[in-house]
Amino acid sequence: MTQWCNLYPNPTSPRLVEHPCNVKRVKILAGINEHCMTEILQVDLTNDSRAETFRINSRARKHTSQTPWPSLEARYLKIVPISVHGSSVAVMGYFPSIWRVSLTGIVHDWKAYYLERRYPEHCEPPYSPFDLSSDADIIFQSRGGVDFRLHRDVLAKVSSVWQDMLSFPQDPESDPAIPQVVTLTEDTKTLDNIFRLCYPATLPHFTSIDNVCAALDAANKYMMDPIIAQIENSLLQFLDSEPLRVYSVAYIYQCGNVARAAARRLVADPSFADPPYPPPEFDYLPAIALSAVGAYRRKYIKAALNAFGDHEWMHSGNHARRFPEFGTRMAGGPGTWVWLQCTSCPVEGGGPPMTIKRGTRSIDNVVYPTKWWQKYFDAAERELSLWPFGSVVTEPRLTWPAIKGAGKCRTCGARAVRDLMEYTDMMAERIGEATHKVS
Repeated sequence: MTQWCNLYPNPTSPRLVEHPCNVKRVKILAGINEHCMTEILQVDLTNDSRAETFRINSRARKHTSQTPWPSLEARYLKIVPISVHGSSVAVMGYFPSIWRVSLTGIVHDWKAYYLERRYPEHCEPPYSPFDLSSDADIIFQSRGGVDFRLHRDVLAKVSSVWQDMLSFPQDPESDPAIPQVVTLTEDTKTLDNIFRLCYPATLPHFTSIDNVCAALDAANKYMMDPIIAQIENSLLQFLDSEPLRVYSVAYIYQCGNVARAAARRLVADPSFADPPYPPPEFDYLPAIALSAVGAYRRKYIKAALNAFGDHEWMHSGNHARRFPEFGTRMAGGPGTWVWLQCTSCPVEGGGPPMTIKRGTRSIDNVVYPTKWWQKYFDAAERELSLWPFGSVVTEPRLTWPAIKGAGKCRTCGARAVRDLMEYTDMMAERIGEATHKVS
């Protein structure tokens, strides 16, 4: 197995940093235990702060029938500084050091399985309550050879498959005092995760979506209906970092609530269907799954734009502001929005007339918004067509140019900030309410 070792001599400065204690030559040793290690690399480092990457080829012996893949298995790594760039006099009082080391390589499940079987004593054992349960009446063994001491009654409650399996009569020649051992095909981590959901123990911590998928596969395989919903909800912790993959997994495993939550996150990404690094589930995700998100996103955008473009709300909404009572910008009290009341701004260049229906009255109100407000409205509408969220209309990059434009008018300048901030806050809430109803 080939890996790479990245060494970082200095943790902070990107500049060339020379110091007498900077390490010049190091050697790296690896082994199954810390007392018997083999040297796998010896290399010189440059006298600066740049990270250096070295290839470690850990092939230690020829391929044989007893060794499925030629490599040097290692549980421990040891880095030993050999020399420094400074002279022996210069380094008195200093200790050579390497600030950071990282390893990258290729991980294959079949290799992990091989190592679990070959070195079971180095596998991480199951934690309480699966290790020393004295009243356990059955032992489930992972494919790596790790035992989980469990209870038949508990397993029968959470899994219909195990309920049927455990109902079979045992070998009459077996000792009833010795728990039966059942070997499963799942790895140790997966079994630990699903068993923790069956017992009053510390809940599992899923560190990756792969762990969740493995647990879902096992829970569905053994028909563990009581815990499947809990495993599905574990996908939600990855919504912020991997919403597209969460949606893909949720769609494949038919996790409706999780899929809807992920689709809502994908609304913020216009190019969600063409990611630079597609998730592995794309190999078998049906096209209709992405089409459904696209249709949902279009409905979301339509709801946001309808809420934002409803000028009737400026008059009849749940607020104290009202349109001028007569045509154009000729009347209105101090509660009227300033961009509809101002008579100092010229009508020319402003927005198109807004016709507000007055119930059963035969004459509708017609008002003309100011030019600076219309520019804000047009810009916000364009943004909402891409990112249909209420917070968009409050962004300073949209409101600040409008406020600057209003500052050129003696009437608008005094009230533009207050009115526009109030309007955008209420509109953001209104857009949120409208989009929340999209299903």
